[in-house]
Amino acid sequence: MSGMELNDPAATPKHRALVVDDDALQRRMFGDALSARGFSVVEADGAEAALGILAERGPVDLVITDLWMPNAHGEQLVKALRAREADGASPLVIVVTAEVTSKLELSLQEAGADAVLSKRLGAPLISAAAQMLVSASAPVAARSKSDAAA
Repeated sequence: MSGMELNDPAATPKHRALVVDDDALQRRMFGDALSARGFSVVEADGAEAALGILAERGPVDLVITDLWMPNAHGEQLVKALRAREADGASPLVIVVTAEVTSKLELSLQEAGADAVLSKRLGAPLISAAAQMLVSASAPVAARSKSDAAA
């Protein structure tokens, strides 16, 4: 989506986001909404591609992932992201899905999701919530350093 490289400090906005969804239209809507809020956005069409992007380009501040995707459930991606925390990568993770139940929300939060939101809210509101979460948190590099010092 964005032509900017995540590792180019001159071209990188304040926050970096990874949008993961098997639906290209959903990725584009979330990507556009986040870009409008000043995020540098990279897109992945599934969990495996998302982990490959992170391995290649380094950490991001935020991951927005769909729950229901072929080959890997969004919860599996959340767990994989949290397992990478030992490598110094600790992004905020928002899981989006068509229908949020309290049982599902609890399960995803136990897996490590920071928020679980309904896609019915729409990309503009979800991106606003994402911006608030990221703004209230230290950038991923600072979180990684403080976690290492603890």
